[in-house]
Amino acid sequence: LLTLSLFVRRGFAQKTDTTIVLKAIAGLQYDQPRLAVRPGTRVTLVLENYDDMAHNVVLTRPGARLEVVNQALKVSAEKNYVPDTPLVLAATKQVVPGAKEPISFVLEKEGVYPYVCTYPGHGFVMFGALYATTKPLPPLDRDPNMPPTVKQA
Repeated sequence: LLTLSLFVRRGFAQKTDTTIVLKAIAGLQYDQPRLAVRPGTRVTLVLENYDDMAHNVVLTRPGARLEVVNQALKVSAEKNYVPDTPLVLAATKQVVPGAKEPISFVLEKEGVYPYVCTYPGHGFVMFGALYATTKPLPPLDRDPNMPPTVKQA
């Protein structure tokens, strides 16, 4: 998480351009299945947990969600189920019910950055996509980056 290359730059010491609140809700879901920001925007993402179990949010490199989820199965609770890999761009700690935690970052390159809960087993259904783009997003029901629960809705 220390060397984040050209994909993401920590923005803690910088003025935040936008704050996004993402809620963990019942049914292993985030309240927003996708988010969009312009490339280069300083983002503070606040995870608020409205569910009855702990969750986190882990931002990955494009296309890396499943690999990170599978690696997280081998990681302990003491490490918040976040694997030590350059595929992880930013991550919260485990957030208990009723709590919240922010992370800050800048996505320099245009792309689709998955966000996922890496608590064991959650990441196969509890995920979304952060688009760093200036282009229109695909229709929600045809977006290949959405969890099955969103496409069925």
